[in-house]
Amino acid sequence: MSDVELGDVGGEDPQEEKRRRKKKKHRTPEEREDRRRQKEASEGGGGGGGGDDADDGNGEDEENLDEKSFSPAKGPKSFGVSTKSPSARSEMSSKSAKEPREEDGEDGDDEPHVSGVSKKSMTTSRKSKKGYLNRTRALLNSSIAFVKTGLYKVGVLAKPIDPNDGYTGEVWVKPSRAVAKKHARDTNVMQIRAGINVYMDNPALEPFDGDEIFAEIYAQCERKGISINKVVKTGPFTATIEDVALSSAGDLEQQGVLIAGIRVTCVKEQLSSELEGHDDDKVGGKTKGAKKKEGEDRDVEANFIHPDLIRPYNLRSTGPNELGELGVGIGLYFHSLLWGARVLGLLSVVGCFTLITYLLAGLSSAQIDSESLTWFAIPTLGAVIWTEENASGLFLGKSMNKIVMLIITSVECLMAIGFIYLVKKMKRDQSVAIDAMDVSNISLQDYAVKVDYLPRDVTAEELGTFFSKFGKVHQVTLGTDVSGVIGKHRRRGEMVNTREELGAKFAKSRGKNFIVGEQIRVHDKAMQQLEKALVEATNNARAERGNRVTSAFVTFETEDSRKACEKKMKPGSTMAWLFRRKKYKFRETYRLWINRAPEASDILWENLAVDGAVGATRRFFSWIFMTILLVCTCAMVVLAESAQSTVPPAIACDAPAASGALDCDAIWPAVNATGQNSSLILLEVREMMDQVDAVTCVDYVSGGQWKGTDLNTYDGVSRIDSESWYNADGTWAGGFDANTLRDECSAMACFDCFCKTRVASLVLIGVGFTEDTDGYYALCETYFAGQFYGVATSGFTAVLNIALGTFTRVFSNFEKHHTKSGLESSVSVKLFLALVVNSALIPVLVFAKISKFDFIPYLFAGPYEDFVVDWYQTVSSTLSTTLVVNACVFPLTALGYAGWASLKRVLFAGSCVTQRQLNNLHSGSSFDLSERYAQLLAMMFVAICFQAAMPALVPVTAGFCLVAYHEAKYTLLRHSKKPPAYDETMARFFWAFAPSAAFCKLFVTLWMVSAEGVPSFGATVEPLVDVLEPISETSGQFSFATRFTTLNGAVAFFTALIVVLLTVLNQNRVFVMKFVSKFGASFVMQTGTDEDELSNNVPDISIALSDGILKGLAGYMIASNPEYNAFVPPSATIGAGGLNQPKPAEWEAVMQSMSAAEEERMRVEMKKMTATFVEEAGVEYGGGMGDVFKKKKK
Repeated sequence: MSDVELGDVGGEDPQEEKRRRKKKKHRTPEEREDRRRQKEASEGGGGGGGGDDADDGNGEDEENLDEKSFSPAKGPKSFGVSTKSPSARSEMSSKSAKEPREEDGEDGDDEPHVSGVSKKSMTTSRKSKKGYLNRTRALLNSSIAFVKTGLYKVGVLAKPIDPNDGYTGEVWVKPSRAVAKKHARDTNVMQIRAGINVYMDNPALEPFDGDEIFAEIYAQCERKGISINKVVKTGPFTATIEDVALSSAGDLEQQGVLIAGIRVTCVKEQLSSELEGHDDDKVGGKTKGAKKKEGEDRDVEANFIHPDLIRPYNLRSTGPNELGELGVGIGLYFHSLLWGARVLGLLSVVGCFTLITYLLAGLSSAQIDSESLTWFAIPTLGAVIWTEENASGLFLGKSMNKIVMLIITSVECLMAIGFIYLVKKMKRDQSVAIDAMDVSNISLQDYAVKVDYLPRDVTAEELGTFFSKFGKVHQVTLGTDVSGVIGKHRRRGEMVNTREELGAKFAKSRGKNFIVGEQIRVHDKAMQQLEKALVEATNNARAERGNRVTSAFVTFETEDSRKACEKKMKPGSTMAWLFRRKKYKFRETYRLWINRAPEASDILWENLAVDGAVGATRRFFSWIFMTILLVCTCAMVVLAESAQSTVPPAIACDAPAASGALDCDAIWPAVNATGQNSSLILLEVREMMDQVDAVTCVDYVSGGQWKGTDLNTYDGVSRIDSESWYNADGTWAGGFDANTLRDECSAMACFDCFCKTRVASLVLIGVGFTEDTDGYYALCETYFAGQFYGVATSGFTAVLNIALGTFTRVFSNFEKHHTKSGLESSVSVKLFLALVVNSALIPVLVFAKISKFDFIPYLFAGPYEDFVVDWYQTVSSTLSTTLVVNACVFPLTALGYAGWASLKRVLFAGSCVTQRQLNNLHSGSSFDLSERYAQLLAMMFVAICFQAAMPALVPVTAGFCLVAYHEAKYTLLRHSKKPPAYDETMARFFWAFAPSAAFCKLFVTLWMVSAEGVPSFGATVEPLVDVLEPISETSGQFSFATRFTTLNGAVAFFTALIVVLLTVLNQNRVFVMKFVSKFGASFVMQTGTDEDELSNNVPDISIALSDGILKGLAGYMIASNPEYNAFVPPSATIGAGGLNQPKPAEWEAVMQSMSAAEEERMRVEMKKMTATFVEEAGVEYGGGMGDVFKKKKK
């Protein structure tokens, strides 16, 4: 009914009124707003009370909006809609006025009062309970509106758009999370199925398993041109043919297969209705008639992948071979991690005898009481030296000490030989894995070669004609020199993105953000200047270099054609390049340099112009800069290590005090004094200990024990006056005993005892809870600094190792590598050397005391002339701590980066104003393979080198490999964008450097097990001692006579000598085998022949593109590379040929002539093969027939 029909509200049915008001009460604000808009449209903007049009046709008073929705606190204004529209006023005038209305602070006196309701009754109703609740509700809604207003201002909530604010600019569109997730699916690591499944269901399948069904139908499918790889039995009567190409699945469904003479119906997997593969009307989501961009769309559409074929990798079941789909280098890295975990785990098991021996010696009650070795220093060779020095026995008894160490030395040497063998075996296994990954992953690299040293005026058509002699050419892509302008193109791309963000912010504010408007004006001006500079730079580059061609990529139709080209052109061979035959010279003049082409996503287009002498010069200066950086970083590590080396050594305090050999409280009774008296006593200790160090006191303090004679003569000695500590000339007066350093060294030993027994109280003083009234904190500040140095040095080294990754990448970028794989390999080499030097070499050199090299500052001036117990307590603890910290920091750092990326997506997704920003937040981070390889090899190198002395490092590194494998797999598959298709370059770097760890292990083992104090039988290698006598010292590190007169040292030396000789023979095994026997030469030649055999396992590239089974990019045109097409013009590459593109007539002519020649050659070959076969058959089946063939041959 209408408002006019209502008349007096009091005359309406109370139940109906109650029902209607209840319904209105539960309407949401959105429903009320929609009803208001509907009423405005029905009234056409008219005023006055409601008319007949107010009825919505449902027989109810739908036009009467809730009275409460128009209160000042809860009115439409709180939802961003003005309450002053004429329709709103007319609507309010048609309602019963049980409560007074106010809008925007104005009274509603112009509203007519409904009959039957007086002003007095309205006043009375305000005092009722209902009025109180209404006011409370209004106050609450006002508060909510106030909070919303604040959130609008800070940008947390989007303010509702007022379409009548006069803004006529671009309308801001909120970025779509669905689009961002789709972008993430396209750019992040996802698994692409090679095809779809085809299902079979028939009782004839019951007696067969999957392999038997595969054998039954393989020949049938091959005759039909259908390629199948695997059949899985899913039930008694069902089976699935997995990964059938889209173009073949339909044929298989139509024709079916025969199994045991019974035709079995095949049903292909149904994809989503949109984009059902590559149908006739659509290719890649575009109609046939759609206009294509030159070089870009044809490659993108050719490699279109149906969304249903894209899915996340399974973390549990995905292994190195599956990860190889992302690139051979990725799969080999994960293979190396698993190999490292297994091999190092095996070495840990084999070396458990060494580890148990050291543990039992280090955990003996006598050693624990002496406190000579603690924490990481316990399971080391230092425990054996301590046992020998204290006339104790190992776990088999003192008489067996030498035999035990001989067994340990022999086992360590055998493990070094075994490690080298396992590395060689891994190289063979990974070579097989490379072939397996290459077969299962079809990419452009299977069909293409990279061509360098081209003439400037070469054309794609002419180059394709030249290479057509090796087989059918699919496409030729010429890269031009863009090095001079690509930086400006990148800058332009960044500015375009910035302009897009500024425009979105301005549109979002509906033109009211004047600060952003000014930024847009300044940005547009800078953009115009950059455009002008870019045009000028491009013109200058063309004038100077004439659009010079840098490299070319020739893609053949088949893999066999590419192999035929490599067979004739000898990729990477300098001799073949120098003596190139005339028929294989381009234009019969130019020697082309041929290499197997990298993956299209692996190319660094801006660096292709840098080659030859320029590239060599850049690499030379890069290594110079890297050496300087390494010296600087080493200096920082050296300073930290040097500070630690000056800290007085720790000793056991209880035993010498009980025996009276060193009773510190009796000599310096500060414990019995307080205040100034205690401080003076402790100051005397400090002054005396400052006169000596660990080197000068080696006769008194060694191995964590007090070695001096009884000092009870000093007990209760009178204090020395501070003025008498030094002579008039400033020299030390001598302390209690001017003839010896026994008193000064006792002060150094007591310093450690005073401080480590009062750690808790000194910490309270350090944090300010108590005061240093007795002077102990002033004395022990150096002690705490030394303990801090021990931990901080390892932490500082780990942090510095992380930072080195950034610097090494800068220097490697300077070298201008042509591929990302080459760049990453360069980073790996530099970072590996830096990690090994900082983590292992520097600590050893800082603490070593070698008089021949004492002229080098900070190095070789340490307290240890040989590997003594204190060396293991100090240096080996530092090495072990550094390796353990690295084992934790490396994986946690990678997980931290991944977690931060996810957190940014949660925190900042709402603040994105453009779709590009939101897409970037959803994109994964880069997966840096170079740093990971360097970390793996550095950890393995250090652990293997010091295994003989610190066997616990090997199981720690094995655990690191296992943890790093799972961390890297999780980071790659869940938080990374698609990495470049790395090749096996970094794996070859790993193969080359891993055996060096075994050689280093042998020499370190030789040096450590032959040290003085290690139990060993005597042995004499006179010729060697005589040869080394001129450079030998009487004692210490370079006492060769001592080193090689022990059986331990002799075993390690001769093992190292044998390994070196075997390695040299292995490197020259081809010449050795040729020299040794004719059979060996035949074997080598046969091996080479197998490598050159042609393979037909890879389909033609046109088929791979049409079926969507080609991994990676579909072409070498720069427009098809998403990393470059955003800012590099398509003219940077020049192409000819390609999928669905006409081939130049010259190519076809060469192919036709080659086909005629090939047909004649095949006819001759078949004739020879037939004659040979018949002759061999005659010899096999009868001597007489063989004589007949011989006669016929004559």
